[in-house]
Amino acid sequence: MAENNTQKAQLVILGASGGIGQYLVHAFRSQYQVFGTYHSQEPSERLPDVEYQKLELTDRPAVAGFCSEIAGRLQRPVVVYAAGISPNNVVHKCTDADWDLTLDVNLTGAMLIARGLLPRMREVGFGRFIFLSSVLSRTMVPGSAAYSVSKAGLGALARVIAVENAKKGITANTLALGYHEVGIISSVPQAFLEEKVLPSIPVGRLGNPANIRNAVQFLVDSDYVTGATLDINGGIIGA
Repeated sequence: MAENNTQKAQLVILGASGGIGQYLVHAFRSQYQVFGTYHSQEPSERLPDVEYQKLELTDRPAVAGFCSEIAGRLQRPVVVYAAGISPNNVVHKCTDADWDLTLDVNLTGAMLIARGLLPRMREVGFGRFIFLSSVLSRTMVPGSAAYSVSKAGLGALARVIAVENAKKGITANTLALGYHEVGIISSVPQAFLEEKVLPSIPVGRLGNPANIRNAVQFLVDSDYVTGATLDINGGIIGA
């Protein structure tokens, strides 16, 4: 039977100041001890029962230090990797800087966090990694090369972590998110949203972020779901 002792769990949200990250902080703060990281964008609201820390995910020593500092406080660690950036460049105009930074933040940072916290998870015999991927990991749009590659890589990372740690009470999964009412969608022009995005979604609307919250809770509660990618996209074909 799956374990269901989430009241004692600690939730570490990387990218806690972004739209989805902030939503998850609010959604889970009464249920978990929440630790949130941010970088360039500070949380719009610093909640008194949430511990925030500024962290540059491309700074390997800083990530190692963060993991070392927090590891001893984790008894039932749940890690949600919600950090991400999305430059818009077609491949023949993609700069080295945009490519490197996108993969560093979106993918390498997730590996660094996993590498830093897996020893603690293996020690306590419990752990959950939930990487927020994207529908664009499998459904391509122009200008999304670096973003799409990085998000596809999260699925492979989760699967490897899953097989390496399956007998240690640790699961690793990805959520391939479609277009929701929070997050990066806020930067999409309204005309493009109405003409391109919404018609591509079979249910005909943006997703309520409560669906993301429910999926995170499901993966926390499910000890037999690991190495999986859960699509939350309103039925987009080909995702």
